[in-house]
Amino acid sequence: MKRVKSSKVQTVKKLTILTLLNVLTLSPLCAKSAGRTSGNFLSLGAGARQIAMGETGAAISGDVHASYWNPAGLVSIKSPELALMHHRHFAGIDSQYATFTRPCSFGTPAVSLTRLNIGSMASYNSAGAKTGTVEAGDWALGLAFGKEILKRFDAGLGIKWIRETLGPVGAQTFAIDTGFVYRPSAAGHVPFLDKMRFGASYANAGGNLKFDSQRFPLPRMLRLGAVYEDKIKIGPTMVALESVWPQYGAQVFSAGAEWQPAGFLAVRAGYRGGQKFGSGLRLVCGLKLGNMAFDYAWAGFGDLGASHRFGVRFIFSGD
Repeated sequence: MKRVKSSKVQTVKKLTILTLLNVLTLSPLCAKSAGRTSGNFLSLGAGARQIAMGETGAAISGDVHASYWNPAGLVSIKSPELALMHHRHFAGIDSQYATFTRPCSFGTPAVSLTRLNIGSMASYNSAGAKTGTVEAGDWALGLAFGKEILKRFDAGLGIKWIRETLGPVGAQTFAIDTGFVYRPSAAGHVPFLDKMRFGASYANAGGNLKFDSQRFPLPRMLRLGAVYEDKIKIGPTMVALESVWPQYGAQVFSAGAEWQPAGFLAVRAGYRGGQKFGSGLRLVCGLKLGNMAFDYAWAGFGDLGASHRFGVRFIFSGD
């Protein structure tokens, strides 16, 4: 009897955490959309660097994680890159993200894989008797492409296959991401413009996930961002601002900064507005050793605990 109760407690705990993931880690993007959208794991973010900078990625170019935030940002990548990230959530739930890009003469393509692992949960019949266990998890496989279409103006397009499963029940669909990045030049009395980038992207357009007879839209959202990057006396510094408009939910404002006091070290911090649990603070440190970069990001959610992201990037020779 105690084992049955323990299994039920664990199952309820995981289901509760899944609900919280819709409201917390995606908060406030999905705070008003819980129960209205599906595939919310697509909004968890990718790249410890961008996460730590307040989840600002629309205008951060030259990083392989642009395949998630804004495919137009792939254009600035000069060498092949492979990135791997592990995200530790609450209650033993975790996710992984992997992406690879190789710049070519015709543009910059990238491939990515996202996995959310919920693990096994006990299942029960209508009488409350345990009938076994069910597995639950989500997958997304994506292809993205970025290309400069006008001087200082880059465009990107991505398509991804998405699947959600809970035991014998599953659904799958396709979705499209689009994005643009503008790199202005210094002009007139505003010389710092050449140190800025502006980005816009729209994620998860098109598809719906159908469970039984009901269709649920994906978490579609518009991102608008700006980045200022300069090599000042104390070290290269970047400041990023971003605003997100989800299809369902309130507008979200984020800000973040990165400082490199040494060539091998990066310190980052950010803030994500509207978070219902915790302060919205994000922190990270990054190390670059040769052609490898290691990143860690921390995000607190008050009494519920914290989420941790660990990432590594491999930068290969362009030859």
